[in-house]
This record gives sequence, structure tokens and C-alpha cells, in this order.
Amino acid sequence: MCTGFSFYTKQNHHYLARTMDFAFEFNGIPTVVPRDFKYDFDLEDALQLTYGFVGTNLKVGRYRFGDGINEQGLAISNHYFTGEASYCKHKRYGYFNLAPEEFIVWVLGFVKNIADLKQKAAHINILNEKNTTLNIVPPLQFMITDKTGHTATVEPRNGRVIIKDNHVNVLTNAPSVEWHIENLRNYAFLSPTKTAYPIVGKILTRPMGIEAGTNGLPGGYTSTERFVRASYLRQQLHSATDESQNLNNCFKLLDSVSIPKGAVLDGGTPHYTQYQLVMDSETLTFYIKPYSTNQIFSLTLTEEILTQKEMVFFPLKQEIQFTPLKNTKD
Repeated sequence: MCTGFSFYTKQNHHYLARTMDFAFEFNGIPTVVPRDFKYDFDLEDALQLTYGFVGTNLKVGRYRFGDGINEQGLAISNHYFTGEASYCKHKRYGYFNLAPEEFIVWVLGFVKNIADLKQKAAHINILNEKNTTLNIVPPLQFMITDKTGHTATVEPRNGRVIIKDNHVNVLTNAPSVEWHIENLRNYAFLSPTKTAYPIVGKILTRPMGIEAGTNGLPGGYTSTERFVRASYLRQQLHSATDESQNLNNCFKLLDSVSIPKGAVLDGGTPHYTQYQLVMDSETLTFYIKPYSTNQIFSLTLTEEILTQKEMVFFPLKQEIQFTPLKNTKD
């Protein structure tokens, strides 16, 4: 059901990283929507977008994006919010009315940072519109970051957009982010170092290995367990001087919350991590790693690609690649 986190490095690179977990096969394709593109919304007239962006285009009927980053360095991901998200049942006069999955397009197309979002979102109304391919009204919440490192959670409440600063920089699924943060108090004992040797009676007890400080770190795939695990690991994540290492560290953290096929079933169908994604707000680069490959694919928003006339699709060649070892003495 998706895990996301943001991470700010010593070199002022700001990353939004996420897993996309679902049973329905999305077959996501990285897609660039160019600057000034005229986008057809479901409930409103077509509008010319201000900013271009790249996102993961999900095959669920019309163009639907699960995440993306725009040319201003604003990045967003969606997360299921079952039992919590609520939408308006009718259009509101004087508001821009959106289907739940269109919120990402609106944000990436018209918003430059979170301060800008807080002003513009007051005029947004999200409706209770069913996705006919999934046959549900997607219950969504969103994680958003900008170039400054500011991170926020967005929750739809009766169609209105509620924006909450997210100082933990992690988001999973229901319950609310406040509940998850309160729950972290149950894990305040977690530490990357082992505890001192306590004396029990007359016995000096030794911790079970140097990893003893992480004893009690949840290992399951529920929303609550993933939130705790991601929060702890993100807090301890090493910030390197080499950005390629920081990017690699982000993917390593995503590995720790990713669901392998078969570990979770939804009506007999594997519910698994279909792809991992990291977006760099500084370089405007989109890094995606699908489940069926060990390769990371990247795409940077350049002026050339942002000024295309139509949407540009980048199908992914999913294959496992191995590098043969060579004898250096030969």
C-alpha cells in the first residue's frame, strides 16, 4: 500500500522516495507532460498547465499518475488512505473540481512549492469519482516535498484539501500521520548501538550482538510497521558527500519496506512492490526501479524535453542483468 520518505543531503539535494505497492498490475510508464500542455480534466474544461513534469503513468483508464516531479523541483506521491480519505459528493461553485487521481496532475502542473500549494489548494474540491477500471473511488492521501526540503502530507476531508507539515518525513497509509507519529513513542528505545551490559542479580548480561539496539524494530508489511521501520532507518540514513551514494542509500531503505511477490496476497493475487522510485528536486531527475529488473532507469527534465509539443512516453525494458567477473591478471 506504499511507503514514502523524504531525505535532505549535505549537498542540498532533496529526495522524495517511494514504493508503489498494489495487487492490480499498473504497468507504470515514465511519462513527460511538457510545459504549457493542454490537459483534459474529467470534471472541468481543459486547461493549459504552467509547469512540465515527469511522472509514473499508470494504466487505469485515462492518464493517471501515481507520482511525479515538476520543473520547479516539487515532487509528490500518492498513498492509499482507506477509511480516512473523504470526498465531496457534488461540484462546488467557485472551486476547481477534481477526481481523486487528478490531484497529482493539478499539483505538478500549477504549483511551484509547498507555500504556493497552501495558497492555491484553498480553491480545490475533490469529488467522489469512481475509477471505472479499478471499480472503486481511490481513497488517497499524498506526500509532497519541494526544493527547500519542506515536506507535507495532504489529506482530502469532505473534498477539501488539508495540508499538514510532515516533520517526520515519512508516510505510509492509514491511520492518520498524527497516529503514526504518536505510535513512534512505543519505539523510542531503538538505537543503532547496543545497550550497556546490565547486571541482573549477580549476572552480567550481554546483548545479543552489536545489532541489539534494533531488537523490537517491526518487520511486517502493515502500514504501522512500515512507518516505524522507515522512520527509524531514515533517521539513521547516512548522508554521503557523493550523491550517487545518497541515491543508493535511498534505494536500500526502500528495499527494507518493499514487499516481495507472495509475501502478501489480496484475494489470492500477489500484493507487492511494483516499483521503487526516487526523485531528486535539485537535478530534477526521476529514478525508477521496477520489480522485474535489477536496473535503475533515470530521466532528467531538460529544457529540450520540457518544450515538446506532446506527452512523451518512456517504456521500460524489464530484464535482469549480470556483470561477468573478469580476471584482472589476464
